[in-house]
Formats: sequence, structure tokens, C-alpha cells
Amino acid sequence: PVRVSVDGAEWRVTAGSLALEFAVGRRPLLGTLLRAVPVRLARRPAWAALLDTPARLLPGVRTRGSAGGGRREWYGAHDLRRITSARATWQDRELGRLTPVEPPVSFGFGSTPRRPALVRVTTTVETERRK
Repeated sequence: PVRVSVDGAEWRVTAGSLALEFAVGRRPLLGTLLRAVPVRLARRPAWAALLDTPARLLPGVRTRGSAGGGRREWYGAHDLRRITSARATWQDRELGRLTPVEPPVSFGFGSTPRRPALVRVTTTVETERRK
């Protein structure tokens, strides 16, 4: 099981042999803009589809794409906060210091922020194509 606890800006996450503690800082401008959109709207696939073209101005960012097998998917982001410090262990071994995400990830159709961040996202996957 995954366990998450939050105390103000401090987060703790455990999942089996993984233990993670991190602190979040301020929201950058993009986080402030994401928070300005009501979550009920930000979760809707139509909203994510509308934002896909402007989102592509950011390196590696997509808000819609293919989930494989003829399925479509949408990502609706609602918040972004910088991670200011982190400590992680796997099987009681330190995983190293907090660094930028470099090189960029190469899975899926999206990306992660270069600077470590906590991003709240709703993913919607269409399980069956409508005829």
C-alpha cells in the first residue's frame, strides 16, 4: 500500500521499500494560473483538448494523446508547486540529492517539469471509442 501524509509544506510518502520526504515551496506563475481554473472544469477532457495547442508551446507538454489500443487520453493539471528539498530511500539506501530532471523523460506523450515539482493532474482514459 501507498501511504501519504501532509503537514503544511512537508510531505511523507511510503510504498513498500520506498520512503520519500519532501517539502514544497511557492507556486510559480504557471501553478498560479492552473489554480485559477476551477478543478471541476480542469478535469474535463474538453478543457484539456482546448488547452493542448497552447500547452505545446512548453517543451514536451501535451494535454491529450493516445493511450494505445485505439484509446484516447487527456491530462488536466490543477496545480504546480516547486519541490524545495527531498530525501528518498529505497530498501534503506539513499537515492541521492534533488536535481533537475535531465535528460527529459522519454515515455508517454508528455513530460515532467525540469525543476522538481508537485503537480496535481487528473488523467482521463477513454476505454472504448464512441461510434
